[in-house]
Amino acid sequence: MYKKQIITLDSNQKEYSYGVIPVRKLNDKNLEFLLIQNKGTNSWSFPKGHAELNENPEQTATRELEEEVGIKKVDLIPHVSFSNKYEYEKDGQKIAKTIVFFVGFVYDPTVTIQFGEVENYKWVTYDNALTILTFETQKNILKEVMNRLFNQ
Repeated sequence: MYKKQIITLDSNQKEYSYGVIPVRKLNDKNLEFLLIQNKGTNSWSFPKGHAELNENPEQTATRELEEEVGIKKVDLIPHVSFSNKYEYEKDGQKIAKTIVFFVGFVYDPTVTIQFGEVENYKWVTYDNALTILTFETQKNILKEVMNRLFNQ
């Protein structure tokens, strides 16, 4: 098991998570994206998690993808990442959280969910992903991903 990577700077705490936006190419114009529903919540998002000791962000993202949905082979797009930041409060402390997502192409859509953390999963089209994703920030990231993939 891992310990959350929380860094304390003065009285401010920062937390980092890293994930993959799994993309499956159906043909030249149609893609599917893998979404997960986190255990015990109604929220849908992309697979992500916290770094283990001596991991870089890409290693963390691909390890979390394998742990949460069983996907071992993913080709990350080099030098491309998207992030969102927000603050939350825990035990009276403000924590600034940053989530960095990498875009990864998956060729085998077989999923084996991690029952302790993932409730459900769906491979969905872009339009359906925009409807299902819970957080507006991740919807905006997905729009940026599509722009990047089709307007390079």
